[in-house]
Amino acid sequence: MTARRAAVGGVHGAGRVTETRSQHVRASADTPAIPPEHVAHRQAFEAFVLEHAEPRHRDVLRFLYERWHEYNERFFTGQLVVPYILLAEPKMPSALGDCAPVSGFGARSQIRIRPSIVFGGHPLVRSGAAFAEGRLRFAADVLLHEMVHQYHQEVTGVTEDSYSGHGPVFRDECNRIGALLGLPPVRTCKARGRDRDLPSCSHWPHNVRPPDYYLGAVVERSRRRLELSAATIAAALAADAELRLAVARKRAERGIAWPDVSELARTHIERGVES
Repeated sequence: MTARRAAVGGVHGAGRVTETRSQHVRASADTPAIPPEHVAHRQAFEAFVLEHAEPRHRDVLRFLYERWHEYNERFFTGQLVVPYILLAEPKMPSALGDCAPVSGFGARSQIRIRPSIVFGGHPLVRSGAAFAEGRLRFAADVLLHEMVHQYHQEVTGVTEDSYSGHGPVFRDECNRIGALLGLPPVRTCKARGRDRDLPSCSHWPHNVRPPDYYLGAVVERSRRRLELSAATIAAALAADAELRLAVARKRAERGIAWPDVSELARTHIERGVES
C-alpha cells in the first residue's frame, strides 16, 4: 500500500490501524516504530492543512505535500510516514529548512521550509511572480534534502551527529538519489581525502543543479557564496583541530603538565594557547 493511499484511509477512518502501521519499515533496532495514533495525527494534520489553511499557505503546502508523496514513492519505496510540513523558520538562522526529530508540541518529524525562499525575500532567491515557479522548484529541493534526514531519523536510525547529520551515510543516500536524477556526486560536510573537491552534501541537491534549473529564480552568485561559506567553515574547523593537536604534541614533548588550577581556569588557558 502506498503512503498516499494509507494517508487517505487514515484521515477518513482513523480506526483502521493496520493501514497506518504498515507504513513504517523498521530498518534499525534503535529506531522505534511510529505509534499508529501518531501516524493518524500526521495524516489528519495534512488533511486539515489542505482543506483549511489560509489560501496563500494552502497552495504552497499542497505543492509540498504532493512532492513529498511523489518523492517517498520514487526514492524511498514508500517507507516514510508523512511528516508535519510547515512554512516556518528553521532552528538555524542560516538554514533553508530542517527536519526536527521532535516537533514543538512533542510529536516526531516536523519538516520546516523557510517561507522567504517560497514567497521571496531571501537573499538566495529573486522575488516577484515571474520567478514563482522557480522558487517552488527550489523549495521542492529543500524538501527532498529534509526527506533524506527524515529517512535516517525514522527508518535507519543513523543520524551522524558528529557530522551535523551530513556524514557518509547521508552522502551515500544523496548520491543514490542523485544518480537517479542525473546529478553529480557530493561528499560529506567535511572536505577530506579524495572527495575533498566535490560539492558538500550539506547543500544538496540545489548546489549541484544546473544553473537554469530554477528558471532564474535563484541568484547564482549567492548560491556559490553559500557553498563557499560552508567550505570556509569546514576548513576553519579542520585548521582548528590541527592547531589543537600541534599544541598537545608540543606540550607532551616538553613534558609540560597543566598547573593545579580549577577546570574553569584550565579552559581559559586552553583558549588562550589556541587563539
